[in-house]
Amino acid sequence: MNAVIKKITNLINAEEDAVKCAAVRVLGELGVKEKAVVKLLGEKLVQESDAVKLAILDSFIRNPQTAALPYLLPLLKLNGNLRLKVIHAVAAIGPQAISTLEKEFKSATLVEKKLFIDILSTLRSKATVDFLVRSLVGGDLELLKYICFSLRNQLEKMQRPEKLYLLEKVDKFLQLEAVKKNDEMTTSGVLLLGFIGETQVKKNLLKFFDRKRSFYVRRNALISLARLNLSGAGHEDVAEEVFPLLNDPDFPNVVRNALAVLEKINLPRRFAAQLPKLLETTRHPAVKRFALTRLAALGNKSTIQLMISHLDSNDPMVRDAACEALGGLPRAVPELQKKLEATRELDKGEKIALILRKHKDYFTRERARSIYVKLEKSLAKGDEQHRIFSLLLKHVHPDYFYAETLKKARQVKRAKKFESSKKYLDLLATGLFYTDDVRYELASVLLKLSKKDLTSATRSEDPALNLFSALARVNLGNLIKQVKADRSLDVNDLYYLGFHFSERQFEQKAFGVEVLKHLLKKFPRAKVKSAAKKKLQLAGPVAAAKESAFASSSREPRPALTAVR
Repeated sequence: MNAVIKKITNLINAEEDAVKCAAVRVLGELGVKEKAVVKLLGEKLVQESDAVKLAILDSFIRNPQTAALPYLLPLLKLNGNLRLKVIHAVAAIGPQAISTLEKEFKSATLVEKKLFIDILSTLRSKATVDFLVRSLVGGDLELLKYICFSLRNQLEKMQRPEKLYLLEKVDKFLQLEAVKKNDEMTTSGVLLLGFIGETQVKKNLLKFFDRKRSFYVRRNALISLARLNLSGAGHEDVAEEVFPLLNDPDFPNVVRNALAVLEKINLPRRFAAQLPKLLETTRHPAVKRFALTRLAALGNKSTIQLMISHLDSNDPMVRDAACEALGGLPRAVPELQKKLEATRELDKGEKIALILRKHKDYFTRERARSIYVKLEKSLAKGDEQHRIFSLLLKHVHPDYFYAETLKKARQVKRAKKFESSKKYLDLLATGLFYTDDVRYELASVLLKLSKKDLTSATRSEDPALNLFSALARVNLGNLIKQVKADRSLDVNDLYYLGFHFSERQFEQKAFGVEVLKHLLKKFPRAKVKSAAKKKLQLAGPVAAAKESAFASSSREPRPALTAVR
């Protein structure tokens, strides 16, 4: 030791902590490794204040030395920042510290062993892996869990060669006789195989599915298998072992993990014959969902009918699975359409219509027309089945349904079949189909069917007048044009409209006045001519009507109804 180093070392024995800390830091910066200096610093770790201890630990972190280990290990029992610094100082020594730690590990308490594992978890090396895997032998359950947790954390940072090295060590560990006889140690190794996550591990894991193994081991082998990336083909051996587990009564521990494995792989075709039977025998909704999804891949007539039958299941998960599977199966459309046309329950019809909506391309204009013919026949008979057909068309060909129904409503209206016209218009009186054009036609038909009672109480409840009132607020100018162009409205209809609305205010009064004027012009010799003129005089001048913020000066084209729900 040269004179300068000796003088600096002597300052560690000074009275002031600031001087001691400064001397320690200088020695650390200089990288002094003399045994006498290391010994002095180690002894001071027990005697000095926390400030000096921290300075010494920082020095050991900067200048790692194996000779410092005997002084560092006792300090692992401390708490707080000092303990963290000690762990950092031991870790800085690197793999050279492992042999010393292993000697201490054997006689250490459980708490101390956990501390050693914490330190080792910071050292990524083959020696560390060797030590941790060896430590699994003979460990109690709590220690086994702690080591597995430590290795799992390390795996997140390991490169593939490091993972393969750990895999080799775990394989050898599982082949030890002492491990084979101990379920807890076996389970630790099995779980580590899953954490490693390499595909070739599956063969090792499948060995633990043997019924001779305890349930505890088999369950954890299944959990580990579910962690592997087994997507695609080439996993028949896995399917062979795992598929029978779907009938196990224990869903949380067995079936759930079996599904997690099977959902990743391509199920061999020879299992297809077992899926219908599985649907009938299993009591687990999730298994039924899995079976339905896999049956959809087959897509033959028998499997389609089987999936359709499950649309009426009492379990919502099974119903949803059947809907999802059929929604991706174009070949199921004819069978679904048959079922839809056979049902009379709107909620069931809605469910099937939503599935068929995913196959809109199938429903060409010609096919939509054939469905509409059935709708017309059932509507003419007064059969409620027409609601099912309208429901289907609304979902699969909304534009055709809207245009055809409005056209039919106008045709029968012109033929003065107002009740029939109302039936067609009622089909459009919901959602996006209920456009202003439909509202006007419905208002006009209701007006024709109205008793036209002029008493105030009756008029206030007249649905025709209420609809005209709403239309006047939306677009007064357009409404007046529609009324003037409507040839079905006779003198009594116009007088009833004008009489009612001329008593209102703003745009509704303006509408009433315009209707009365139209009446006088169109029917100059009508019996109600004098009454209409008198009503105009009583109405007086009309203030400029402010159209609704939703009004437009010109009619915009009706948007396509491709998103109707």
